[in-house]
Amino acid sequence: MDKDKKKKRINAIYNIFLVFFIMVFLGSASYLGFYFYNIHSSEKEFQDVKDLIIQEDEGNQETLTASSTDSSPFVELDGKKIQRKYLQIYQQNNDFIGWLTIPDTVVDYPVVFTPDDEEFYLRKDFHKEKSASGTLFLGANSDLETPSDNIIIYGHNMHAGTMFHTLLEYQNEDFYKEHPYFEFDSLYGDGKYIIIAAFKIQISDDEDSFKYYEFYNAENQDEFDEYVSQCKALTPYDIREGASYGDKLITLSTCSYHVTNGRFVVVAKKVED
Repeated sequence: MDKDKKKKRINAIYNIFLVFFIMVFLGSASYLGFYFYNIHSSEKEFQDVKDLIIQEDEGNQETLTASSTDSSPFVELDGKKIQRKYLQIYQQNNDFIGWLTIPDTVVDYPVVFTPDDEEFYLRKDFHKEKSASGTLFLGANSDLETPSDNIIIYGHNMHAGTMFHTLLEYQNEDFYKEHPYFEFDSLYGDGKYIIIAAFKIQISDDEDSFKYYEFYNAENQDEFDEYVSQCKALTPYDIREGASYGDKLITLSTCSYHVTNGRFVVVAKKVED
């Protein structure tokens, strides 16, 4: 009898663990299903926004001012002169500031700008609804109209491979060689950029740490050169392309999990087509 009781007790414990692991599995599967569903929904939404870009042969005369013409690539709206192709997107969300594309990758997204609340879109989609993917956004001190020496664009490193996950591929020199350029077309004009640095770093309060995220305008050539020099020194392979004082830079930044508060950063300069 003692053996039978012991066997029943073992079976009961076994069944409890079995039920527990089944529940954990089902919970994990549900979470992953929900996670990837949200990612898919976010990607579809961004594609819907992209479909609003006005092609050259499309007309939208109702929104043009008297000072604009059919042939002009710019229109005036809300006292602001913006690229006509982005008119419909801007009308849908006037936080929109431009479009970022790294050719032959998934990076093909709108960028927003809320200088009074920099991280407003950190967990919000383009329509300001809750979203794990968030929306690419400019650092608060970026200036596209003047413009500043450097602008910073932030985005999530999504495990599903979307948003700025692609940036981590620049750890590989071969990937860099295959994708040395990207485009950032803002409300105020188009831009092509060539990458000059790509590196991992840890965010730290240490006064001696490289605070790349604080660099927007150089007070002089030495400060500009120092920023570029530190970026290139952190890059694990040689990128011959450099930058000179007066060049306009873009810094792309995303999370990296190699250390606590890790980041992966890609820096590029604007070039003439």
